[in-house]
Amino acid sequence: MYFSIIIPLYNKADFITDAIQSVLNQSHQNFEAIVVNDGSIDDGASRVQAIHDHRIKLIQQANSGVSCARNQGIELAKGDLICFLDADDWYLPTYLETIASMALHFLLRTIKELVTWIKRASLGIQAIPVLSR
Repeated sequence: MYFSIIIPLYNKADFITDAIQSVLNQSHQNFEAIVVNDGSIDDGASRVQAIHDHRIKLIQQANSGVSCARNQGIELAKGDLICFLDADDWYLPTYLETIASMALHFLLRTIKELVTWIKRASLGIQAIPVLSR
């Protein structure tokens, strides 16, 4: 499962390196991190550029607010799943692994329920597929 991690950046130079390092330290390593610099006036963007990892992408835009920065990241995302991380926050090392496991579990349950519905429909049993909790 490939993740796109969207990190809006606005004047958080003192924190961005730790935030990105928490992504690089993930047990699940199949990801891209898109840092959207939302017109910062500090040196946060240069700190991102100093991290030499092909999975880290820096996007520059005029200050438009955190929502626009996230939306820009979403538009550029190539992942199967999108996660958000604030520039002054961090992930615990198994965060992506946990999310991937939950997504896979949900997908398998959904497939199982759809197969059951198709089998019942082929036997003439009318039923509306409802995901169990």
